Amino acid sequence: MKKIKAVFVKYMSLFIAGFSIRKITNFCKVMLSYFLRKTKVSGLPFLLQIEPTNRCDLRCSLCLTGAGKLKRSRGDMSFKQFKNIVSQLQAGLIYIVLYNLGEPLLNPDIYQMIKYAKKKRIFTRLSTNANFSDRAHIKSILTSGLDELVISLDCASEETYRAYKKSTDFCRVLDNVSLLIKERGQRLKPFINLQFLLMGSTEQEIDEFKKLIKDLGVDKGLIKKVRVDYFAEKPEYGLLPENKKFHRDIYRGKGKKNPCVRPWISTLVLWDGVVVPCCFDMEGDFILGNVKGGKITRIWNDKEYMNLRHKIASKSNSAELCRQCSLKNFSSNFIK
Repeated sequence: MKKIKAVFVKYMSLFIAGFSIRKITNFCKVMLSYFLRKTKVSGLPFLLQIEPTNRCDLRCSLCLTGAGKLKRSRGDMSFKQFKNIVSQLQAGLIYIVLYNLGEPLLNPDIYQMIKYAKKKRIFTRLSTNANFSDRAHIKSILTSGLDELVISLDCASEETYRAYKKSTDFCRVLDNVSLLIKERGQRLKPFINLQFLLMGSTEQEIDEFKKLIKDLGVDKGLIKKVRVDYFAEKPEYGLLPENKKFHRDIYRGKGKKNPCVRPWISTLVLWDGVVVPCCFDMEGDFILGNVKGGKITRIWNDKEYMNLRHKIASKSNSAELCRQCSLKNFSSNFIK
């Protein structure tokens, strides 16, 4: 019953975030632009992804930041810059994702960002490794107004956690999750997901992870299929699970027939203000503009963005960024 209530609270928060004449009108205009394959979108993005920081305190093997392979400079987005971006898009903005690369809680302004977004009636989602030693983060998470939290545990045993994340803090993360659930009590907000990364080394831990979900009392468990394409790895390297049904569609020769909807409905702003199409562009190679040098509302329908939409609308893999995309069928990247 408690989980059902948590789901209700989550979707009610999302409903409230989108319930206004301006936001509903904007949503309809944006979706109509997509269905008509218009390169100039009539409305503004209703989904915004922000990279609060690309710094991290862990060394996960399959993360560009953690593996030390990220070529971009490191830094944090300022609250002033965040506020400027959101204020320009707030009329149509329904949903903000507060993570990309890096650990969001390392940005000292992260809770201020969440509170500002909630003040503007925007649904907020954040992902963390929950590896913090300062328990003050738990109170801050619970009082910030955050709607949904993803805790990237990624492994279900101390052994695989140590091997993948190069950390011995597996038990501390579990303790943090337990305390977070306890302190949340009957508030049921944020909605708490525990995420597991399904790869070769964790393939045999699915049942163990499901037990952890039950024991910890989180609202939902996410079992995510591993993405390895940005390392140019192949199945024989042992990163992908042995069972091919646990592979992402792109690794099984399957794609998506319809053009990707993301360039019509959402945008991603990296910590330094660079605007890129989506999270698949981890290095910021496909720059569409920079909010430091221009308004995001102008960038949204500028020549670079319109050219990208034209390529995707004419042929889904004609844009270089999209050719090996493993995000085309988002829901298929998770298993039940």
